Amino acid sequence: MSNQSIGNRPFRWIVIGILLHLGYLPTAFAQYAQLQPAWSPDGQAYAFLSNEIGRYQLYRYDLETHSTRQLSHAKEDVEEFKWSPNGNKLLYLSGGTLTVMDSDGAEPMRLMTHPTDPMFFDWHPQGRSITYSCSTKRGEADICLKDLFDHLDVNLTDHPAPDRNFSWSPDGQWFAFGSDREGEQHLYLLNVYKQEIRSLPDLPPGPIDPVFAPDGRHLAFIADQDGLHRNFAVYTLDLKEQRLRRVSDTLGDHRPLWFPDGRSLLINTNSKGDWEFYRIHPDGSGRQKLGDGRAFSIHPDGTKVLVQSGGPGRENIRIQELR
Repeated sequence: MSNQSIGNRPFRWIVIGILLHLGYLPTAFAQYAQLQPAWSPDGQAYAFLSNEIGRYQLYRYDLETHSTRQLSHAKEDVEEFKWSPNGNKLLYLSGGTLTVMDSDGAEPMRLMTHPTDPMFFDWHPQGRSITYSCSTKRGEADICLKDLFDHLDVNLTDHPAPDRNFSWSPDGQWFAFGSDREGEQHLYLLNVYKQEIRSLPDLPPGPIDPVFAPDGRHLAFIADQDGLHRNFAVYTLDLKEQRLRRVSDTLGDHRPLWFPDGRSLLINTNSKGDWEFYRIHPDGSGRQKLGDGRAFSIHPDGTKVLVQSGGPGRENIRIQELR
């Protein structure tokens, strides 16, 4: 699908665009899968993946014009993407290759190919560089940083054990990541400026997917309760006071999202077989069901979420206002 304005697009896309804006997309209209929606940092658009042309490509939907445009033209499926902190660029993974481009799809530039598999990547909070899992001579995965302006690559970690599942603090000073360098999966904090790594003590078994809160003081993560990668619970850790709390009692909860004000978390769960999502306070109180489906992204003002629902191959996206 080429980049077109809404005036030249098929009628069905106009209808779909209006229904999306109203927060409802009937499954009957979802002729193609629509996956992994994410708000732009200014909240005026969102990006998502769709297989409309047979391969999964990256698309952008603009709320003001109700228009959808294809951004990527990769030869293989686009697997994942990230908005830059200022919303001017998008970073995506396809066929083991990381590509960065303008948020309107212009000026695509390949950064690297097959750094590791699986591939983890994200933007540095300042937006000048990206962080990604990089291959070592030993065949394991370290975490590297690539400056997009001078194209320098720097190892943030260097260890025989694989280092993955990372998250930046909002100020870019701290870096949380997962590793089994002590014999079992654990979480670590790296002070980027001092190059000091410390293990986070007294965590439950199998902690993965750390996510910093907006205040940079709290860290949320999930822990594998039975070692089989099927029963996860959500925890929060106060990094200043080293206070650990189990937030969720429902096994089957997945990686949490922080609301922009940092006062609550959004948790997706499929413990009952179907996806649902909840709001909950960092201390585990006030659990409130918000809706059905899987919420992928919270609007920057915290008033609505992007939800993916529908069966395999027929997934669709809706905007849901929050109470």
